[in-house]
Amino acid sequence: MVTLDRLVAHFSPGYSGMELGIRIRIRITDQSLCGHFMEMNESKLIEKEITLRSLRFTKEVAETRRSLIRWLALSLGVINPGESRQGAISVFDAMLHFQFNEKRDPDVTELIDYIGSAWGPINEKTLRYHLLQLKNSRMISNKKGKYFMSQPIDGDRYDEASWLNYYFSTEIDPIKDRVIAAIKELRVKGKATPA
Repeated sequence: MVTLDRLVAHFSPGYSGMELGIRIRIRITDQSLCGHFMEMNESKLIEKEITLRSLRFTKEVAETRRSLIRWLALSLGVINPGESRQGAISVFDAMLHFQFNEKRDPDVTELIDYIGSAWGPINEKTLRYHLLQLKNSRMISNKKGKYFMSQPIDGDRYDEASWLNYYFSTEIDPIKDRVIAAIKELRVKGKATPA
């Protein structure tokens, strides 16, 4: 039998027994070491995080383009509640405008011009930072200096429903499939046994 104090002290010398007792309060036997190692490395298991929020669509939301853009940015996790990152919202608005209104792929200069006229000046470094954030979230892509919403395999690339269905299927379906597989594996493992 290995106590949790010894195990954690072996891997993390900075922990005191008192902190440990408050955090976990269990003893580990050799059979359960695997679970503890996995717990200690959870952050390494995360491949990506997706934020989707179900927001009420009120009359006030639909009143202005800015409130609609903010609502979409909150819904799709581009910004967090209470966040006032105008840059992120303005870049997201520009991408939606070019993709679904003008039905074309803008370059950096066109994005700066649109944002400057619709939201106020934005410098290129800030623009590129927010484009990278959208790209890392897999909402947008770029090729040959042009930016575009991630392209659906089927359907019109300038159709919002095709884009959103593609985005959800590529980002959420793999997570859903892994969760289903884990639940099936859990069912095979049967009833949990005390440690």
